[in-house]
Amino acid sequence: MPRSPNQDYEKDIGIYGFGYNYNIDDYKVFKIVDVSGETTVEVYTLGLDSWKSILTIPYRFDANRTAGVLVNGSLHWLGETGDEDIFNTIISLDISNDGFEEVKLPKETLEDGHLFGNVELLEGCLCVLSYIYKVRYEVWVMRDYGVQESWTKRYVISHERIMDGSFVSIMWTFTKNDEILLQGQNGLILYDLGHSIDRVPEIGTLGSPVY
Repeated sequence: MPRSPNQDYEKDIGIYGFGYNYNIDDYKVFKIVDVSGETTVEVYTLGLDSWKSILTIPYRFDANRTAGVLVNGSLHWLGETGDEDIFNTIISLDISNDGFEEVKLPKETLEDGHLFGNVELLEGCLCVLSYIYKVRYEVWVMRDYGVQESWTKRYVISHERIMDGSFVSIMWTFTKNDEILLQGQNGLILYDLGHSIDRVPEIGTLGSPVY
């Protein structure tokens, strides 16, 4: 793979995305970097074996959330706009035209001052994990892509052990047993949604994940 356009000048903030563009029958790799204090997007096209800088965008990203979540032909990350220094929107990148748009977060979470942990894929839909510190986590699913009113609160988690973790992300859900696998600060947690109990999973006994 050749060097990217700004490789000598960039501060790599570790945000990447990968996807297949059906319009040109080719694969793309996206990299979001800091170039002289500006967030710049670069794209590598496999068939051309070349990089290009496509645009500078007015968003900031958290380097701890590295890989974009692919839904509806677009990659998604939590982002910051303006000078609020908090995640306040979801940023989508259309793989086919390299264009960026904002996907609005659930109104209820914004009005109640929730913080946001991650963007995920759940049940084939865009999903976001929100939380009120030391109170509860909420798992929201966007049933109709791009429609803010279609956000649905899927799960509420308030178990003490999970709330003590500094960060939780959704790994898989297991609908047969009504369980959800979470990644916490101290490792994996298998949470029983029906009985509000948790346990450390035994690797090799989890069964098949449902996306």
